[in-house]
Amino acid sequence: MKNYQKLHYQHYYRMFRNGESLECTRQECFAPAETPTADTPFVQRWYYSPDHEMAIRLPRNVMGDDTHKANAADLKSQERWTVKAAKRDDLEIDKPMSRSDDGEESGFDIPDDADGPVEFLIKKETRTSIRIALESLTPDERYLWGELLSEKTKAKIAEECGLSEGAIRKRVKKLAQTLRENTALKNYSD
Repeated sequence: MKNYQKLHYQHYYRMFRNGESLECTRQECFAPAETPTADTPFVQRWYYSPDHEMAIRLPRNVMGDDTHKANAADLKSQERWTVKAAKRDDLEIDKPMSRSDDGEESGFDIPDDADGPVEFLIKKETRTSIRIALESLTPDERYLWGELLSEKTKAKIAEECGLSEGAIRKRVKKLAQTLRENTALKNYSD
């Protein structure tokens, strides 16, 4: 997890044991923590808003500890999502979605002209539409999509999933239909 104390926030606060907060300086907010004692066994914790609006020095009690843990989980989740989104930007949208039994490929037709800003925006809009469509899929459908993009045959996918090839064909058809009916893709293609 990145060091959130290195970031700059618009406001800094110090929260007291009763839950009240008082605005303070950056130095007061991030002052070195006191050593835990028998009376206050909790370590010093902070709350960092995801939008860099504020940082809060939390009280050294159960409330401060719980608030920090929930905030840290949210920030870590957001970091993971950002990493996944960056990886999805590398999505190869001109790869075939699947191959039919007769060898015909189906996929998305995307303009390949990267000459200027209009083409760039079209490609970005396309990626966004595809990303929205993929995020709406169930985990099983996303798995199938990934397997199809890796150019595995339906027979190989069926073998790995413990299903018949006919069942995989049926799921591929259902996936294709789901993607065709997706509003994000429909809006893009209209």
